[in-house]
Amino acid sequence: SESDMQNVADEALNSLSSVVAVAPDFKSLKDLKVSGSGPDALKAFAMSAEAVLLKNTSDASKSEILYLKDALENSDVTAFPHIASIAKQYRDSAIGLAVLLVPEELAADNLALINAMMRVSGIASDFTLANTDPLATMLALKQYPQAVLALGTAFIHIGKIYAAAGISLPAGAQGASFVNLIIDAFASRQAATTKP
Repeated sequence: SESDMQNVADEALNSLSSVVAVAPDFKSLKDLKVSGSGPDALKAFAMSAEAVLLKNTSDASKSEILYLKDALENSDVTAFPHIASIAKQYRDSAIGLAVLLVPEELAADNLALINAMMRVSGIASDFTLANTDPLATMLALKQYPQAVLALGTAFIHIGKIYAAAGISLPAGAQGASFVNLIIDAFASRQAATTKP
């Protein structure tokens, strides 16, 4: 039956994805320039990190997964260039963050952020192969939830470190969009869902 065939396909994909090695981390702690600690060092890092993220933007108006859905369900040929630009944004941001001086208390979470960004970049790049290498895209889809979770978790931990240090950056302050990224994303989503 069709459902039996789907179950076999799902099992085969799960089996294959379990043996495919995840790409190694982009950086290790020894690759980072760790220096300083305390509120001044944290504020300086927030400003530098925000500059990196603002420098590396894309023309995309939605997430890579929504563009992939558009490409696959609606045959939207404009979706793949947007996904590629998102992949580049993640990759270039990871590279930029990796060369900054990072305070000691932020080093581990900054490393997690860098590696998560690079992993999401690779996954998004594989999304662009949907028409030429659908297996690569399917395997990337299996890895996607965990990679996005790691990315969000890194930003949450970074925000908590700033909060624990007593650093509160209001909207518009230098470094605020980096420190408050997750809080701002939740606030935007909440505002969108409560609109009449």
